[in-house]
Amino acid sequence: MTTYNGEKYVIQQLDSLRKQTRPVDELIISDDGSTDSTVEICQNYIRKYELYNWHFYVNNKNNGWIYNFHRCIEKQKGDYIFFCDQDDVWSDQKVERMIDILDRNSDISVLCCGVNLVDSEGKSIQKKMNLPFVSNNTGKLYKYSANRRLTYSIFPGCTMLVRNELIELMKEFTEKWEIPHDSYYWKAGVLMNKAAFLDEALICYRIHGNNASNPIASTAHRVKSIESRVNEVILFKTNMEYFRSIFSKLDSFEIDKKRCLIILNDIVEYEDKRELFLRGTGSTFMYILKYYKYYQSWKMLIGDLLCRLRNV
Repeated sequence: MTTYNGEKYVIQQLDSLRKQTRPVDELIISDDGSTDSTVEICQNYIRKYELYNWHFYVNNKNNGWIYNFHRCIEKQKGDYIFFCDQDDVWSDQKVERMIDILDRNSDISVLCCGVNLVDSEGKSIQKKMNLPFVSNNTGKLYKYSANRRLTYSIFPGCTMLVRNELIELMKEFTEKWEIPHDSYYWKAGVLMNKAAFLDEALICYRIHGNNASNPIASTAHRVKSIESRVNEVILFKTNMEYFRSIFSKLDSFEIDKKRCLIILNDIVEYEDKRELFLRGTGSTFMYILKYYKYYQSWKMLIGDLLCRLRNV
């Protein structure tokens, strides 16, 4: 769990972690230099309830949430690792339910659960939103395998449970810490055909103005400037090239390396063509249309077209 200026909500999250039906073996909290009372709240909470297996660290400086999460993960020692945000509230059965799924499914290394969306006051958000991790509560388990939309991570880290063996396997590659932890391990799990989603709401996921990563804003994919879209493409392509480098070196986990590399090569080629189209230096719209399966949605493809037309 990472914290930063989370005094408003952090006690509710700590309460939900402490009251799990299957108690956590260890909780590691890494604070990224909070300037409010978050540090005092967490330290006092640990003392109050004598939580000797809860460990609290404070960074010497503010490193940013991506770096902070990766450093926090490095400190773990468990067989199963949950990622936790400071402002949500977990179902009291989340740990027990998700570990039970992994215990019964040895072919899953990354498991995500569903969420209920709530506002800053904890009230349910009824508005229909096209977010794949908003649960329909069917209780079904869905497996994911690598596809052309791998560029986009669709589950936030707070929904994830990851086997330590995957974290250990990927440890030598975590020096590229500009990739968020959730995107990093989700993509690794999908490429290894070991990722799954449990359609059961085990988190009240709080949406407010201070979210480190706002899924609603990012999913809406507004028409952006050419520069912002090109920068997005460059980031996606860099990340995919990084994963291509990783998987060219991996021989374990019984992965279908050939298939993974074909998909990663295709995605890098798509990002190249998309950048040319946005810059207006090649690739007509009819040509880029051939890559529609690589886009996160039709809305995103149309956004590229409108952005290009606006800048002709």
